[in-house]
Amino acid sequence: MMFLLDPSPRSFDRRLAASGALMLAALSVLGPAVPPAGAQVPDVRPGTVIAETWKQVSGDKLTPAAPNAVVFDGKLNLFIRGVDSRIYHNIFTGTDPGTGTDTWRGWEEVDGGGTTPSAPTAVVHDGKLNLFIQGYDSGVHHNILAGADNWGGWNEVEGGATTPSAPAAVVQDGKLNLFIRGADSRIYRNTYPDPDSWRGWREVDGGGTTPSAPTAVVHDGKLNLFIQGYDSGVHHNILAGADNWGGWNEVEGGATTPSAPAAVVQDGKLNLFIRGADSGIYRNTYPDPDSWRGWREVPGGATTPSAPTAVVHDHKLNLIIRGKNSGTFRGEL
Repeated sequence: MMFLLDPSPRSFDRRLAASGALMLAALSVLGPAVPPAGAQVPDVRPGTVIAETWKQVSGDKLTPAAPNAVVFDGKLNLFIRGVDSRIYHNIFTGTDPGTGTDTWRGWEEVDGGGTTPSAPTAVVHDGKLNLFIQGYDSGVHHNILAGADNWGGWNEVEGGATTPSAPAAVVQDGKLNLFIRGADSRIYRNTYPDPDSWRGWREVDGGGTTPSAPTAVVHDGKLNLFIQGYDSGVHHNILAGADNWGGWNEVEGGATTPSAPAAVVQDGKLNLFIRGADSGIYRNTYPDPDSWRGWREVPGGATTPSAPTAVVHDHKLNLIIRGKNSGTFRGEL
């Protein structure tokens, strides 16, 4: 049972390291901070470098929310909430070696007529692409891609929970783990199969609360959960065994964020990304060699009004963001 609580901000005052210490040496200087509509770069701060880091996803779809990405059958799949609140799907088909231009299949609506007030979430489980959304009824809804463009339709996840934010999903040891921010701002988990249906919603131990969506990733065999706290810090909990959560701890480095974090594992290292208080994108890695490396700005100087999304595709770390022109951008790190 969920009880409405009044989570209060903690009295921490953190700041990112001075942005000048984080910038790359300038190769070329931009003029205005906000590019015209249709520009092929995301917004950048004046006087910063624009490297060949960011490329806008082709197509005419804009989004009012963070994008989401997953690799399925070796292909990078991208999902967004459209301005009509419907869910759209695009697939990366490669980069032209001559021009360096990205090519995409094109935006197509996910079958079933689902709509969402927040970002979608995608995960691959048991060889199928699973898509989760917060519905306009605040329920958690689920769609499965069983074959080429063959979506099964939207169904509510068992358990009856409601959420004011996007869900998060990850697979560990063959089980699909689904996380939400509850109506009381606490974090809840549901798993499938257990043994052949959803287990039911249970609160994550530790009493953590968040004003945004949680983020989950498996690293070194353990399920890691990250949230934006009500102090705007980035907080971390680890599931070391069956329902055995270690408790919430702040990620080292003292950064603050106005959005949900994003996490991905590459070459054994856990990569954590946030939107900074200045809307720049920052990265922290673990272990380096046995602790967090510290927050450093992602090259390219891009800014975003939403949470970033990270995924590893073709052995490269891809970062997907919403630009301030509401377009979707991809960068390789």
